[in-house]
Amino acid sequence: MSATRLLRRTLYWLLALPLILLLLGLLVAGFAVSTETGFNGLLALAQRVLPGQLSYDRASGRLLGPLRIEGLRYQDGPLQVALANGELDWQPADLFDGALTITRLHVDGLELALPPGKDAPPSDQPLELPDIRLPLALTVADLQGSNLQIRPAGAEPIQIDAVTLKTRTEAEALLVEVLDLRSPLADVRLDGQITPTGDYPLHVRLDWRAPVPNYGDFQGVGELRGTLRDHLELTQKIAGAAALELHGDVRQALTKEPAWSTTVKLEVTDLKPFVPDLAGKPLTAQITAQGVLARFEGQGEIKATVPELGPATLRFTAAGDDKAVKLSELKLAAVDRPLALDAKGELQFAELRFKASGQWRSLTWPLTGPAQVESASGEFAAEGMPKDYRFQLAAELQGPEIPKGRWTLNGQGSDQAVRAVQWSGQTLEGTLEGTVDAAWAPAVSWKATLAGAGLNPGAQWKEVPGKLNLRLKSDGGLDDGKLRANVLLEELTGTLSGQALRGSADVSVLDQDLTVKTLRLNAGPARLEAEGTLAKRWDLRWTLNAPELKSLVPGLSGGVASTGALSGPRDRPRVAANFTVRNLRQGDTQIQRLQGEADVDVGGSDRSRLKLNGEGLVLGGQHWKSVTLDGGGTPNAHELKAELSGDPGRFALALAGTLQLPALTWQGRITQLMAKDTLAGTWNLEKAVAVQASAEKASLDNACLASTPSRLCLQGQWNGARGFNGRVQLQELRPERFKQFLPPGMNLTTRIDAQAEVNGGPNGALQGKLNLDIAPGALQMVADGRTLRFTLKSGKLRAQTDGRATTGQLKLDLAQTGQLQADAQVRDPFGAARVDGKIVAAITDLSLISLFAPQVLEVKGQLRADVNVTGTIPKLALRGAIRLENAGAAIPAAGIKLEDLQFAATSSGQGPLQLSGSLRSKPGQLQLSGEVDPLKPQLRLNIKGQDFQAFDTSDIRIRLSPDLKLEVTQELVRVDGQVIIPQAYLNSGGVGGEGPSPIASSEDLTIVNDRDGKARAQAKGPAIHAQVRVILGDDVQVVTPAFKGKLRGNLLVMQTPGLAPRGSGSAEIVAGTYKIYGTEINIQRGRVLFSNSPLDNPGLDIRVAREFSSGSSGNTTVGAQVQGTLQRPRLTLFSDPSMPQSDILSYLVLGRAPQGSGGESAMLFKAASALGLGGDALAKGLGSTVGLDTVQLDTGTNGSNGTTEESTSLTLGKYLTPDLYVGYGVGLVNAVNTIYIKYRLTRRLMFESNSSALGYGVDLIYNIER
Repeated sequence: MSATRLLRRTLYWLLALPLILLLLGLLVAGFAVSTETGFNGLLALAQRVLPGQLSYDRASGRLLGPLRIEGLRYQDGPLQVALANGELDWQPADLFDGALTITRLHVDGLELALPPGKDAPPSDQPLELPDIRLPLALTVADLQGSNLQIRPAGAEPIQIDAVTLKTRTEAEALLVEVLDLRSPLADVRLDGQITPTGDYPLHVRLDWRAPVPNYGDFQGVGELRGTLRDHLELTQKIAGAAALELHGDVRQALTKEPAWSTTVKLEVTDLKPFVPDLAGKPLTAQITAQGVLARFEGQGEIKATVPELGPATLRFTAAGDDKAVKLSELKLAAVDRPLALDAKGELQFAELRFKASGQWRSLTWPLTGPAQVESASGEFAAEGMPKDYRFQLAAELQGPEIPKGRWTLNGQGSDQAVRAVQWSGQTLEGTLEGTVDAAWAPAVSWKATLAGAGLNPGAQWKEVPGKLNLRLKSDGGLDDGKLRANVLLEELTGTLSGQALRGSADVSVLDQDLTVKTLRLNAGPARLEAEGTLAKRWDLRWTLNAPELKSLVPGLSGGVASTGALSGPRDRPRVAANFTVRNLRQGDTQIQRLQGEADVDVGGSDRSRLKLNGEGLVLGGQHWKSVTLDGGGTPNAHELKAELSGDPGRFALALAGTLQLPALTWQGRITQLMAKDTLAGTWNLEKAVAVQASAEKASLDNACLASTPSRLCLQGQWNGARGFNGRVQLQELRPERFKQFLPPGMNLTTRIDAQAEVNGGPNGALQGKLNLDIAPGALQMVADGRTLRFTLKSGKLRAQTDGRATTGQLKLDLAQTGQLQADAQVRDPFGAARVDGKIVAAITDLSLISLFAPQVLEVKGQLRADVNVTGTIPKLALRGAIRLENAGAAIPAAGIKLEDLQFAATSSGQGPLQLSGSLRSKPGQLQLSGEVDPLKPQLRLNIKGQDFQAFDTSDIRIRLSPDLKLEVTQELVRVDGQVIIPQAYLNSGGVGGEGPSPIASSEDLTIVNDRDGKARAQAKGPAIHAQVRVILGDDVQVVTPAFKGKLRGNLLVMQTPGLAPRGSGSAEIVAGTYKIYGTEINIQRGRVLFSNSPLDNPGLDIRVAREFSSGSSGNTTVGAQVQGTLQRPRLTLFSDPSMPQSDILSYLVLGRAPQGSGGESAMLFKAASALGLGGDALAKGLGSTVGLDTVQLDTGTNGSNGTTEESTSLTLGKYLTPDLYVGYGVGLVNAVNTIYIKYRLTRRLMFESNSSALGYGVDLIYNIER
């Protein structure tokens, strides 16, 4: 072969070999990306090439898509990746168009553990954003992930339940169509765009929802817009238990000192989720702040309703940086009270150096309810560091038990002690001052002084005025856990309640040892002294003698004296003491005498003795004549007897037993238990009963009290580890035992048997039941000669509880009278106590009412009730109805019959009970409507009627047409409306007009004290507001023995608390006559006038007149006119033609001119006196002329006929000495002469006698003045 040919062949292969290799490479690459075998080969190659360990369970598909891989795992040191399933499909052909399109990328079960990051050194250079331009256009059409977990190094794992992404690039921007992420922490949805070039402009919208434990779900919506390099704005609105609006912006975010500002608005309508104690209370807040990096300044305002303050506002202004913070202003103000707090301060973080100051006004504590401490003003200041600071305080303080004063405090301190603390106060008209040095580390110790001068306790407690001076010192500490304390009262001098006071004391404590070197206190005649030690061996003695407690203790009177000693070793001490109390009184508690003595050997080796006796006790409002207590013995055998006797009865108790030491377990017997002369009769213990008691357990055997035929038994046990149980049984309790509480003539025959059991566990669980049975019986009563009897067939009450709920049933069978049944359940009876119950009643025989209201007869009708009760005890809701149907009754005393009585009280379960009803009394009727809330209680009632017959007897007939509104609460009774009386007939002399009248006290007698000499408490009822118009119709007649006529009027009656009832209007006599000694006089005009004046003192305008024919001289008219007021009337006589008053009076009374006879004169004198014309004045004028002390016309009375002329006499009298009076009376009609004698025996006792032909009498009069 020639060289030329060889060269040519060599060049051919050299040129063909790369082409062959390229062709082979293309064939291999195409095989790898387009076949499943090639894809597996690439994975195998990656296993050999990658630095970490790569493995997978299964792979399918091709690289050109679609492909699927399962169980992929890769680990490179701390970096770990695990993928349960993965799918990928994309469009490789789009690469030729310069685009990367991923049509599907799904991953499930991805776990990613990240390696720890490397701390980069800080850089002074600002962060530079690179321009990022993708070489390919990117489109992700469907990216989904589920069950993703990312575990950052050193942090909690991040769990993502699902993620969805759709995104693409457009020009240089990245558009996120949707990014939806769901995790246990929150659900987030984001869309927007960002351009990663230039200033990095972006606009992102964000919606999210996050569940927050205990507070519910929160939702947020907002956006972030601007440029990352220059200016970003963030807005966010959050809704949920709290509503938040946030607006912020950041400028030059990538520089070393970015500037920022923010505004936050917060609104919470109900703070219950955040602070349960503030349930139902709102809160609003607004905060604005701005700054550069860590430097800031801001201000804010918070408004909230706090239970202790009510509505309050907090305002603040602050500024700071990473080195210090300064609070320029802090202001707290309450809307409904004058409280105000102003403060300011600053804090340096490096050394915790602080400075604070402030002042307050109108501060009280506690903030709600009655104030225990009040401070009108005050100020404080503190500065320094925790290890070295100074403080000062000045305040005005006062309270119900704290005297008013001005106090100051200043000192120094550290984190281990306070030192050089000085305080002083100006109070009680004097001064108090002191010093304190105290440490709490490394050991607790203190040293203090107190001095007071010129202190007057009466400035605060008026009952104990005085002037006191004192000096006191104290020091101590904790040495190896043992208390060491010394108190030295160097001086206590002055006066207290007018008694000289002096005292001193020197007391020290060392661990368990108490030493009283001296304790002396003298206050007037009272003396207290004590000295001795309580160490390993006790030797302490005391003496007390206070004969006049009234001068020492306000509200306490009487005397007390005591002496005693504590002796013996600490583990077996002995107490010997006695005391005497005499005439002790405090409030309603009184002790006339009480003496006691005790000699107790606590160790129990010797016999102990205890005696107590007293008399004249008033305890708990009950009067006790005597009390005795006598006990003695040793712990192994002792007895105790007690007796108490007084108004409630006589009671006796006797015990005997043993006390086991040191377990302190008492075992014994109750040998006597007696109650005699009580309201429930006499009860005695049937036999001795065993009792055991200790700190861990107690028991009582069956103890039975008997009072024939009744019997009451009780037994029970308690164990601290197992709980308790008890049983009570009542047999044959008969109502006859309580007959004294029943109305006269009423007799109830039945018997009651009951049994109750209760038990509970140590954890407080409670169970119990009650069974009560009422045996058949009868209720009988005699009223107005009629015997009423009602049968009681049976009754029972059942109740049971398990602690969580209580149920009860009540059934009462009244035979023909009716039935009553009630069922109830109370859930959480010892807590919220929610009630669900039902009451059903049917009373078909209402004649039972006559037993309790004998004046109401012939009662008929039916009462039916069907009511459901639900709710908590304070807020029960009633649903149902109570109806009175077809009812009627007769009231003989009023002469009326009530017919067609219908009444209903209904409720739908919301609000008060609605009332409605009607009632007839011929010819008219009444209509009732309104509402009642029995829980408040509160009543509103409307009463309307027309021609309702209220009375219909021979002497009283009244018809009413009312239109009234009545409102009743615990504090107020209000009545408004009008009452028309269209027809009335009143005859005081008719049937029933005469009869025995009740015996009444003298009009000028007022009982002001009770039997104990104490002022009687006046019953205080609700305030009365009334405005009622009373209209008298055209047929209102009044007939009396002296007057007959018709009345008409219109009167507005008003009453307000604190004022007497007043009236406005008038009442007039339309036609009437007035009878004087059988002669009728016409009333020409009669009016009673009210002009907003008291009802008991109206104005008067009355005119009466008589006309006579005088023959040729014409007619003669005589009369009288009354004007003025009821309490101060003015009477004048008139005539036409004019004549003397004596002639006018004769014409008025006798119907003719005066003739001068004795009987006629007496009658005229009496008429003048009755009419107030001054008959007595004429007589007194005559008496002064002849030198007599008394000359008076006595218009006497004669039996039941009242005043008569036959008993009229003229009495003449003279005081012979200042204590002796003699009088002589001459009958003006009947010739009967009477001699009167009065003689004052003492200042209060008077002797009086009178004698005449008709008889004689003697009186002893005792005058009582208060």
